[in-house]
Amino acid sequence: METRSYTPVNAMQRAYIRLLILSILGVLPIFAIESGPELFAKVTARNQMREAQLTGYTVVRTYEVKDANGRVQAQSKVLVKYNRPNPKVFQVLSEQGSRLISRLVFRGLTDHEAKTSSADAKNESGILPANYDVQLAGEAELEGRHCFLLHATPRRRVKYLFEGTIWIDAEDLAIAQVEGSPAKSLSFWVKSVHFVRRYQKIGNFWLPKEDTSVSEVKVFGKHTLVIHYDDYKLDASGEQPSS
Repeated sequence: METRSYTPVNAMQRAYIRLLILSILGVLPIFAIESGPELFAKVTARNQMREAQLTGYTVVRTYEVKDANGRVQAQSKVLVKYNRPNPKVFQVLSEQGSRLISRLVFRGLTDHEAKTSSADAKNESGILPANYDVQLAGEAELEGRHCFLLHATPRRRVKYLFEGTIWIDAEDLAIAQVEGSPAKSLSFWVKSVHFVRRYQKIGNFWLPKEDTSVSEVKVFGKHTLVIHYDDYKLDASGEQPSS
């Protein structure tokens, strides 16, 4: 009897083989088996097409800071209005809990986002090939949808870029989730930060659903910042997506 030897395959090879099989069967388009950088370039092109159709939106955000025991220390509801190409506008609807946290954390975040929501600022901090090197790291299921995983390494060690994993929705070529840590320490006082941003599909568009950021701060310990995104109202050119 003929004896055959097999070479073990790693996670990336298994992902490649699975994607090849799915492509042959017609389940996935042929671009699914391309390299990480090629896939990333196609995702960027598809995102630019979607962004060109989305002329504006409003969304209600709920910001919360929790201590190490999960107790909410402060909460703020904010109405966000965006009309391209203008910067985002933030309107505080309600605030509860620590006024210090609301002023330093919540308003600090919204003020920074308002200043950096221009097209030029987005190019500097966006999830784009100009800002990140990527490698195909495998595949996974996320909320019932098949995703490709890209490991992202920032091209510059700056605070507004990150190192981590990007989940790419296989069907829509859209970013479905991002997880990682800032490329550079945010402050002497902040020992570590780990964040997860989840996206949701609304009509033809993929928009943020929830941000969770866990920080270890010297002296004060662990704190968690959570941002929920609700009640999107979209203004789209061409085909109007359904909510």
